[in-house]
Order: sequence, then structure tokens, then C-alpha cells
Amino acid sequence: MINCRILIACLATSFSSTGVILVVSLLNLLFSHRQVGYYSSYFGFLIFEISDKNLQWDLYMSFGLNFERLYVFFLTMLIIAMFYYMLTMIYLTLNKSKGNQM
Repeated sequence: MINCRILIACLATSFSSTGVILVVSLLNLLFSHRQVGYYSSYFGFLIFEISDKNLQWDLYMSFGLNFERLYVFFLTMLIIAMFYYMLTMIYLTLNKSKGNQM
């Protein structure tokens, strides 16, 4: 039961960590390009397009997610969750061995 709770906590934490990575990638993508074109980030999962074909604005920007590359999101979540799970197990093992010495 404890391993199940630890696994759920690691998955939730990895979901939020992946969200932070996506937001940082999007902000980097938004502020690093000034010319008209199609740009992608985070292994093609985030897309960003700048065009000047709109009559009402000087530049038109659109951004979104490429759902054909959704596996990148889940793969990142899985890798981060495994990393958090290993760290948690190492911490619990060290904490348990410290408790037995006293």
C-alpha cells in the first residue's frame, strides 16, 4: 500500500515537473524568435508560428501542441517519475537503516 502511494505521488510530481518544463520551453520559444517562420520546441511537441499575412496586425502569432508527438510528454513524465521513485526508495532505505542503528 505504501509503494502504491509513493508511486502515485511520484507520478503527480512528475506531471507537475513536466508542466514546468513545458512552460519554460514555451516561454523560451516565445521570446527567442523575432522573425517570421514556424518554430518548434521540446522535441516538436510545442509549435509556434509567426506570420505577417494578417491585415489587422503587423505580426500574427499562434502557438499550440502537436498531439502527433504526445508520446514525448508521456515519456518525459515516465522518466521523471522513475527518477523520483528511485530517489524516494534510496531516501527511505537510508532513513530506515539510520533508525535501526539507534
